[in-house]
Amino acid sequence: MRVRQSVPEQLLTPISLVSLGVTVTGAVLGYIFLMLAFTLYLGLNGLPLTDTQSLLVAGTGVACLAAGYGGWRAFLAFAK
Repeated sequence: MRVRQSVPEQLLTPISLVSLGVTVTGAVLGYIFLMLAFTLYLGLNGLPLTDTQSLLVAGTGVACLAAGYGGWRAFLAFAK
């Protein structure tokens, strides 16, 4: 049984909209964190952070992008 078939019909639209919001938020935050991590890693920002800390920021960006991708997959599953 598909997940969409187990969700009540009146909840499909709100779930789709929330999934789309997660997609957009994850993509935007992921892009911001990755660009910030690149500038921190290359020393273009002026903040005295170590390479490990800048890679941690990059990992956060990748995690946000992964959450955005998960939101997109959920949107495709629940959209009418």
